Amino acid sequence: MTAQPDELRRCMRLFATGVAVLTTGAGDEATGLTVNAVASASLEPPLMVVGVHRRSRMMPVLCRTGTFALSILSEHQGPVATAFAAADRPSGTAAARLLDGALVRLECELTEVYPAGDHYLVLGRVTAIHRGARDAGPLLFHGGGFTTVHKGASMNDIVQTDCCIAGGGPAGLLLALLVAKRGHRVTVLDRRPRLDAGGPPVAPYLHPPTLEILQTEGLLDPLLMDVQRVSGAMEYGPQGLVSTWRYADVPGCRFPHALSVPLDRLGRVLLDAVAHLPNCTLLPGTEVVALGPETMSIRGADGEGQIRARVVVASDGKFSKIRALVGIDADVFEFDRRIIQVIADRPADWPDSWIIHRRPPTYLLALPIAGNKLAVLWITDPAEYQALKAHGIEELARRVAAIEPRLAQPVTDAATTWSDADDLVHHVVRPSTWSKGNVVLHGDSAHGMHFYGGQGLNLSLQDSVPLAAAIDEALRTGGMEAIARYEAVRRPFVERFQDIQKSMPELTSTAHEAADRPFWTGELLRTITLGQTDLTPTR
Repeated sequence: MTAQPDELRRCMRLFATGVAVLTTGAGDEATGLTVNAVASASLEPPLMVVGVHRRSRMMPVLCRTGTFALSILSEHQGPVATAFAAADRPSGTAAARLLDGALVRLECELTEVYPAGDHYLVLGRVTAIHRGARDAGPLLFHGGGFTTVHKGASMNDIVQTDCCIAGGGPAGLLLALLVAKRGHRVTVLDRRPRLDAGGPPVAPYLHPPTLEILQTEGLLDPLLMDVQRVSGAMEYGPQGLVSTWRYADVPGCRFPHALSVPLDRLGRVLLDAVAHLPNCTLLPGTEVVALGPETMSIRGADGEGQIRARVVVASDGKFSKIRALVGIDADVFEFDRRIIQVIADRPADWPDSWIIHRRPPTYLLALPIAGNKLAVLWITDPAEYQALKAHGIEELARRVAAIEPRLAQPVTDAATTWSDADDLVHHVVRPSTWSKGNVVLHGDSAHGMHFYGGQGLNLSLQDSVPLAAAIDEALRTGGMEAIARYEAVRRPFVERFQDIQKSMPELTSTAHEAADRPFWTGELLRTITLGQTDLTPTR
């Protein structure tokens, strides 16, 4: 007796499987197919087997090329699976782009094709493995449709952890890594559904004190791809060169440069490091809705739940929700000088330095960034900003060229309408305290900065080293005295830097201007190149 095909199909729909896309071919010939009959046939040698229907138009291409890839899909890629299961499924270069975000990609050489009824069993030797999304779950096929692993908490669940960090940005992830390495259980929450989904297309600077931390943790080498090294700065006033300096000339500076690193790559490197730690749990797509003395209520895509944490860290930005929930007030200072930013191609002869032109009340900055680009910043007072915006974008290019002729063509090419330029407004945020109860503020939540000088991200990352040591002591002793000592040492240093920013005529019209005064001097230069030297970094 033989089972009927429809009956077998209905029964096998009860068997949950993962979902993958099988791809083969190159260029216009590239083609893909959604599959779920996939298995690891052998570990030594590494072999994969996949079932492909005999009538699939993929088979001739696969046999001709002799290679294929399997992309195991993540929980967010149901639409991708549907697209590659359709009769008019994607092909060519568009097919490959759709597979970004897969959990893993296995590259294989075809070894054998075995007939198996109405299918072929395709056997391939694995030649390369590429890990992808680490904070996402798998896409599943069950009951004739796509689903995911439902692992969200319910209101009856209480997650127990030592340290809960709200905010999975670079600073939050670095802090999670350092606390987890000390043996504590760490849970990281973030409202974004995926922590590896990139972010704003920006490439901030990492200064030497930050590079030293990343090097100590073994995180620097993975970042060194398509970065831009910056060796120093040159400043010009109306009469010519005002000052110049180089990292290499600053006594005690551990690196001869800063690095412009794409923000999404920094996040992925930190995420990869955290994801390997068994005592660190990532909860993307989750937000805090209430904060009590012992538990916090959370909400995610799969429902609501509670977390009981001994220490809660607010690493959720300048306008922190956690800070508001715990009842910590903050003063906000808005810089009135407006910034127009254009990302342009970098001229071939442009030096590896920041170039600053001072023409009060206007300032022009050209900053080399990763990707062989320049961040061109036009900073001016509100009245001048309004007058400029009343014209077309061509007026910006004309004014830039009048100060720095080398930028005339790059800015003209990069910005044809005002929508090609970014309007930036910045704030200094100063909370009344950095901790309350078992909650401690971290990074921008504790000290929002102006981006000028690149210290918002850098000071936040540098916070993580002494704060991790303080959290470790608090968890071991059961008291928050170490957190108070951390604030007593760190806060005056950071607030001095905030005061420097608030006194800079480049950033606010309330400050006194001198067109020929050097900008990169004194405490500002020491902060950027050396960090807080009276802190002893401890791991």
